[in-house]
Amino acid sequence: MEAARSPIEVISIGVGPERAAETITRVLYGLRVERALITGVCGLLTQRVHPGEALLYNGVRTATDPTSETDLRLTTTVGSLLPRAKSGVRALSWSSVVTSAQEKGQLAGRYDADAVDMESYAALSVLRRAGIATAVLRVGSDGAGDDLPEVNEALVDGVLDGRRLAWQMLRSPRAATNMAWHGLHAILRLKRAIARIARGRSS
Repeated sequence: MEAARSPIEVISIGVGPERAAETITRVLYGLRVERALITGVCGLLTQRVHPGEALLYNGVRTATDPTSETDLRLTTTVGSLLPRAKSGVRALSWSSVVTSAQEKGQLAGRYDADAVDMESYAALSVLRRAGIATAVLRVGSDGAGDDLPEVNEALVDGVLDGRRLAWQMLRSPRAATNMAWHGLHAILRLKRAIARIARGRSS
């Protein structure tokens, strides 16, 4: 998140909607924030988007809540600094990591969404209620046709447990290899995108 009293304030909000909402709510008491950029990786639900692509959400919904829109002006500004980013992405926030290609296809059809993550809706809701202009930048880390290991078994209170994750990866070596490869690539792309945004802001 970008704070008025400093050039850029970077905050880790954790994994999952509850952890994201709690962290941002707590942090907002100590910061004067005008604009925020939610970043991270995401799963992909359709073939219209591909692993490694930078995605700018135009809105995000949940299974029960209607679409919450991102700030158009800020999203456009971020997009101008990332000309290869795909804009206008419809996203879904889900309560768990979507690990099967079959479920991804079902969610895409049911909710007309291209991407899925766990935190964006909760984070965006808190920030919008606080009157903060917010954009969402995510990089696709697994494709619509990719199965993942049972990552949810390794999540404990919004934190990935390394030993549990290693066990789940050993149980599904092909899916684990694919996840590791695409995940590392996505994180590198995300770091480059954030660095480009930071340079653009200061120039």
